[in-house]
Amino acid sequence: LTFKTLLNTMFVGAMNPSSGSFSIIDRMQRHFATFACPFPDQDVCRRIYGQILAGHFHVFPQSVQSIAPVLTDAAIALHTLVADNFLPNAIKFHYQWNLRELSNVFQGLLQATPAVFGSDARMLARLWAHEAYRVYQDRLVSEADCARFTEQMSKVLKEKLFSVGKEEAILAQPLLFAAFAGDADDKIVGPIETVDSLSVILNKKLHEYNETYAR
Repeated sequence: LTFKTLLNTMFVGAMNPSSGSFSIIDRMQRHFATFACPFPDQDVCRRIYGQILAGHFHVFPQSVQSIAPVLTDAAIALHTLVADNFLPNAIKFHYQWNLRELSNVFQGLLQATPAVFGSDARMLARLWAHEAYRVYQDRLVSEADCARFTEQMSKVLKEKLFSVGKEEAILAQPLLFAAFAGDADDKIVGPIETVDSLSVILNKKLHEYNETYAR
């Protein structure tokens, strides 16, 4: 063994507050500047994601720009309901809801373009609903949990998005959006109006794949 001296080196460490060891010895901790980062409250989330969404919507017509705060409030309200009502246990251990899920919802909203959505605020509300179902409901393990999520979605729509459209119009089926709906290769997200249209698109994409990667 030889003694080594490390110079101009900075160490960064992180501890998971919900699993593993919760403490370290004082002699080690004294070498670190310790920071605790709790989950941001709703006002902080509203400010962060509201600014992101408003910046993306600035190229849209005013009718769309005006609903950015409403969509932000709806997304945060639904996330809070999901986190409070769908708690992890031994079977549903993956019911962990954090900023990653909320960010995924907004990431979907940021795929909207003026060329497709134009001034249609209700279509953007439908895109948000689609992303929420994709991010949250797709991880639920029972029909009862899915039904509870639908109730929470309905509650948020009535409280936050009543100015955009009726619940029945926003959740009208099929609620489908995809980046492969168009003929272009630039993967622009757009609505799929019917299940038959989805079937045609998927069969076409499958044919293109088989032609490209034929053996």
